[in-house]
Amino acid sequence: MIQQLLQKIYTAIAKYNSITRYQIQFESIEAQKVIDSDCNAICFVSNASNTLPVLVNGIPLYPGTAINISGNNNEKDITKYRIDMPAGNQEIIIIRKINQ
Repeated sequence: MIQQLLQKIYTAIAKYNSITRYQIQFESIEAQKVIDSDCNAICFVSNASNTLPVLVNGIPLYPGTAINISGNNNEKDITKYRIDMPAGNQEIIIIRKINQ
């Protein structure tokens, strides 16, 4: 019984002290595309040179603005995001946090 209790305490301490490793991935998109998120957190940053918004799943993203979506610990976003761009010089930067 004491052995089981000690094992539970050890497991709790190990979980508390564990470090989650992750990688940050950057991607620049200049054309319409559907992307898989497959990550813990994702950020869309509009770097467009005109005033027309880029659409992320239908949500307008104006130049200089961002949409940030983050998950809790040990969660993984599996959403497919559709990036639509009106005519003109458009760029969107995608930043992903991928747990290892």
